[in-house]
Amino acid sequence: MTAKEFIDRFGCDEARAVAQKANTNYAYFSQIAYGHRRPSVDLAKRLVDASENRLGFTDLLLVEKATA
Repeated sequence: MTAKEFIDRFGCDEARAVAQKANTNYAYFSQIAYGHRRPSVDLAKRLVDASENRLGFTDLLLVEKATA
């Protein structure tokens, strides 16, 4: 699951909790979700772990810029 799909499915509060557990913030997570930033390999791993494998490692690294 991509970061955008995660926000759409679980909401901003859960995304904030995952970001915090991964030692980042929601603003950065949101930038990843909307294709404005790409996470480092290390951050992608932390986000996958923090989301209890709901986020996909490859999905995070290969995200394309959202159009809407």
